Order: sequence, then C-alpha cells, then structure tokens
Amino acid sequence: MMYTINYHTGTGNEVVKELDNAMIVADNNSGYTQECITIEDENGKEIAKRSWHDGMDGFGKCENPIAFGDAGFYDDWQFN
Repeated sequence: MMYTINYHTGTGNEVVKELDNAMIVADNNSGYTQECITIEDENGKEIAKRSWHDGMDGFGKCENPIAFGDAGFYDDWQFN
C-alpha cells in the first residue's frame, strides 16, 4: 500500500510505501508551517495526523512532540 504525507502547505506531498516509514519521513521533514500533517491511504482516507498547536500549552502532555522554540509544536500522532 502507498501512503501520502500531506503537509497542508500547497507545496507538495510525499508518497511512501509503509506507514511507519511515512511517519518517520513526515517527522524528519516537518517545518514551522502552522498546519497539521496528515498521512492518507491510497483512497485519500486520513490514517494518521499530527496536529499543530500555537504556543506551548499542552506540550508537556505529549510523549513525542515536535517543537519549534516557544512558537508552537506538533502533538503526538493520532490514528483514525
């Protein structure tokens, strides 16, 4: 199965064969976009999501957040 990483920036998505690898690629290529990151299956169904949060409220409740200074962070992957 192929998975699409959607950064919701309009600058392009990436396609990866394995879900675990898609999450690693998405994490490594995350940026300060203030948009969520989603992984979708071949039919466009959202499989996983990292939500963006402005500021640091809730940061300490996450196990594996991705922070951008005090400006904001992506929370943990959530699965549908």
